[in-house]
Amino acid sequence: MSDSVNIRKDVVYGSGGGRDLRCDIYSPAEAGPARPGVLLVHGGAWRGGERGIMAGYGTRLAAQGFVGVACEYRLTPESPWPAHIEDVKAALRWTRANASELGIESTKIAALGRSAGAHLVLLAAGTPGHAAFEGTGGNAGVPTDVAAVVAVFPPTFFYTGEQRVHGGTAARALMGDGATDEAAKLASPLHHV
Repeated sequence: MSDSVNIRKDVVYGSGGGRDLRCDIYSPAEAGPARPGVLLVHGGAWRGGERGIMAGYGTRLAAQGFVGVACEYRLTPESPWPAHIEDVKAALRWTRANASELGIESTKIAALGRSAGAHLVLLAAGTPGHAAFEGTGGNAGVPTDVAAVVAVFPPTFFYTGEQRVHGGTAARALMGDGATDEAAKLASPLHHV
């Protein structure tokens, strides 16, 4: 399969927290018409993980004719919420802004994430152009809408307080102990449907 896939690593897609943000690009080896693109976002409870976790997805998608872009995002120990979603939105903007060079059809960009990454892609899909989440990571003004979203084991809503809410995730897992009801609601993909 690796003979049919080109992989470019450590490509800078934007900036956040005073540093470059990077992605890995998985594309079919054979030239062809513009293809669908898929932004790949790793999990790790917003505190761990890295884009290399998505290499299997990227390689398989590229072998099937897609272009995969596995992005990093700033994790909670480095930057507080909403840095995570701002970086994912920056990766979407960069992918769309560079669609021609990447061999991607700019209207056919999807997002796929696992766990914390699934939360981020669902939130991105539900909040195109939402000022609270766009950030300043690069390519300002480029749309952040997606054509489709695939979320594997996503947290879909957050709650505050000590009383566990069935099906919910404690907001402190994402935002720390200072999480408010308003911030938890804003970060919950279900509230943007």
